Amino acid sequence: MMGKSDRTGRDSYMFFGIDGQLMSIKWKIYKMIFRYADSTLSPAIQNPYVQPQLHMVYDLSSDPHENNNLTYTDLTNGWIFGVDFKLVGEYQRSIKKYPNIKVGEDFKGYAT
Repeated sequence: MMGKSDRTGRDSYMFFGIDGQLMSIKWKIYKMIFRYADSTLSPAIQNPYVQPQLHMVYDLSSDPHENNNLTYTDLTNGWIFGVDFKLVGEYQRSIKKYPNIKVGEDFKGYAT
């Protein structure tokens, strides 16, 4: 963020929708999409998110525009589910240990 390093120090990024629910996970060069916003739905406000039957997986190094969904074309990508589900588990443990602060609540630190 400060430009002092070429690397971020992390391999993954989780993206959440405005409802607070998980949308996708980017891990290294891969992205798994659990649900997405579809602006072609009418009205988009009533149906803001689409949850595909199977999660979508993209190799961003060879497909930066996310045109080739590996879920349907490459049956060997199942290993990425394990990686992503491990990341989700780590995230759930962290929010249990360090819950979000409620609106209007004074933060007095986390219990140890």
